[in-house]
Amino acid sequence: MHVRLLELMRRLTAGELAELSLFIQSPFFNRSEKTAALFQYLMLYAPHFEAAQLRAEGAFAAVWGAGKPFDKAALNRLGSQLFKLTEQFLAHAALSEDSQRQALYLMQQYDQLELESCLSAVLQRLQSPELQGEASLNRLALQLETELMLADRQHRNDDRTGEANLQALNDSLDLYFVTFKLKLLNAMLSRGAVSKTDFRMAWKESVVEALQQSPEWRTNPLTELQYLMLQVLERPGDVPAYNALHEFLLGQRQALPASDLRDGFACLQNAAKRVWPVQEYYLRLFDLYRDQYEGGILHENGKLHHAIFRNIVNSALLTGQTDWAAQFIQNQRHCISPEAYRDAAYYQNSALLYFHQKQFDKALDSLRQSKPADVYYKLADRSLLARLYYEQRESEALDNLLNTFSKFVFDQQKKIAAPKVKSYRLFINSLRQWHQLLHAQPALYRKWLRHQAASDANEKTAVQAFLDETAAAPVFYGQKWLMEKAEEML
Repeated sequence: MHVRLLELMRRLTAGELAELSLFIQSPFFNRSEKTAALFQYLMLYAPHFEAAQLRAEGAFAAVWGAGKPFDKAALNRLGSQLFKLTEQFLAHAALSEDSQRQALYLMQQYDQLELESCLSAVLQRLQSPELQGEASLNRLALQLETELMLADRQHRNDDRTGEANLQALNDSLDLYFVTFKLKLLNAMLSRGAVSKTDFRMAWKESVVEALQQSPEWRTNPLTELQYLMLQVLERPGDVPAYNALHEFLLGQRQALPASDLRDGFACLQNAAKRVWPVQEYYLRLFDLYRDQYEGGILHENGKLHHAIFRNIVNSALLTGQTDWAAQFIQNQRHCISPEAYRDAAYYQNSALLYFHQKQFDKALDSLRQSKPADVYYKLADRSLLARLYYEQRESEALDNLLNTFSKFVFDQQKKIAAPKVKSYRLFINSLRQWHQLLHAQPALYRKWLRHQAASDANEKTAVQAFLDETAAAPVFYGQKWLMEKAEEML
């Protein structure tokens, strides 16, 4: 059977498959009865369309009849036709949801048909506030395409006495270029900070200068968003730049697409650790996630990426929002994407919740069910397991785990982003240093085993020195927890 066709049909929802069926049955889109027959046969195996169950001979017989000799080439050609028809359905469905682009295409048709009054009516609708909607890059592109079409039309009809729409076309092009260029520059700055790639930032200074000379461009919400993001990315740690972007995002929820709002919040999330000390960082981070969740912009097509799911749960737990985290885990577990990560994400975050609730046995049981394949989940598993061993005073098991954990990070470092390698190494080394400090003083070690505080002045001095050193370190995974463990000894 046609492999790409089956792969595509597996990804469609039940509702989309039902609409595809109507599309294929329509004689306007499909006049081949054999194509419709092949689709109906394949639908018998929905929604998984397992290739092992779909026999080519069975499909051929369903279309051509049982008495017809099997012709693999004919079946392949029909499968290709059905695949192309399904692609047409996807394009048609996307266009049907984009009223602005429909209006643009309709104007082009009216232009070719020389129906001036109809074209003017559509143009008036396209420029109305109701149809313009959010300040998206797609909207700026459509505005530019509209001006291009009008300029071309006036060029064909102009007697060289008018301005021929050139100023409007030039302004639309400038605004689109400046906004899109800012978006690309921000993407390069963000990616370069993580991957250590030295991108060539062509036109950056010119674009910023152009914005300063033409401040009216910044009245466009998307342009202003990208400009404010650039200020944060270029001045990490700058509180006014951070606050300006945050206030703008809170005030523009209705004017900007959810995807652009998420980009702005992601910029703040990455900047927060450079702006705020560790004690306040997680409070700020949780507020950013909660702003998006309560504002209805966190999900993308109803899905929530597994890494974002974990970050939200972690930030909630680290700020004492245990009940909120428990409710979030249960409410959002079926939204986790990709689906292959769903079980590992759910069980690992449940283990994290039990850990913060001090139900350590339940946390271990949930962690055993996680069984992750992803390297980052394996890192998180080991990090949580180390904390569980510490809390349960499994001293020997903790020592062994820290050694194997350190080797795992070394062996897998090429698969892990450099900042995360640094963060996990800081966690491992800091926890090992703390564990060794406890062992170095037998009296202090016995008190730790009994969950008692340090009483001797030398012990307190050593603990305080470790606490100060950890607080001064860059933000790393488990830092807040480790500081709390040291404070408990005081």
